[in-house]
Amino acid sequence: MKISVFSLLFLVNSFGSIVAQTLVNRHFFALSYSGFSGNANFTDKSDFASAVGLAYTYETKRNIVFELQYRFLFANYSGPDLFSALRTAQGLLIAIDGSLTDVSVLYRGNSFYFNVGKNWSVAASTDLQFLFGMGLYQDVLSFRSLGATLPFLVNGMDKGYDQFSMGPAFQQAMRWRHLGAQKRINYSVDIFVQQAFLSNLRKYNYFNHTSDDAQHFNLIFGLQLAWIIPAFVTSKEEEFYTD
Repeated sequence: MKISVFSLLFLVNSFGSIVAQTLVNRHFFALSYSGFSGNANFTDKSDFASAVGLAYTYETKRNIVFELQYRFLFANYSGPDLFSALRTAQGLLIAIDGSLTDVSVLYRGNSFYFNVGKNWSVAASTDLQFLFGMGLYQDVLSFRSLGATLPFLVNGMDKGYDQFSMGPAFQQAMRWRHLGAQKRINYSVDIFVQQAFLSNLRKYNYFNHTSDDAQHFNLIFGLQLAWIIPAFVTSKEEEFYTD
């Protein structure tokens, strides 16, 4: 079977990017948004949470992926009323100056992961990655008075309500990544699952007058969208890239 020179040039041009992935070490930065929910331990604080994140990814010549990933978590608190025992008949709270007001409860947190995985090229500009990570997960409730100062939010009293929790966590992710022509349009979509083993560092909850020294298992699942910034390569073979 005869193959023309033009056909060979077309094949080289189409698959040059795939070949390049095995010839160079590559570095990427990413900015991301995530949305996620979880099991009952998670939804006791928030039915749905969002996160913005940063990541640095290093890919070796053999398509092994190493990644440092950070996310800042934020949501409205949607669990049981922490201050029901302190409310008046009107459903409000009494401030230090005697006025009636209320409080906004927010869910906040941070997560840090070191991910390791493998990159498979499925087209000239498209990759599929599977990542496994371990790290640290932390969350806390944040309070904001909607009027005058509330007595249970001063002098450290809020720590009896904020359920500040932290613990080790694990993550598994499947990532679809697109690196566009001339590396201008680059993005990825992740489907991920996390398992966090959290302990309440406050040890006591004022809102229900109970100690809390148990470990809480949070199963979290979500979707991440990221904008990728290719940084540089650490090999002279970078001229083999063809988009």
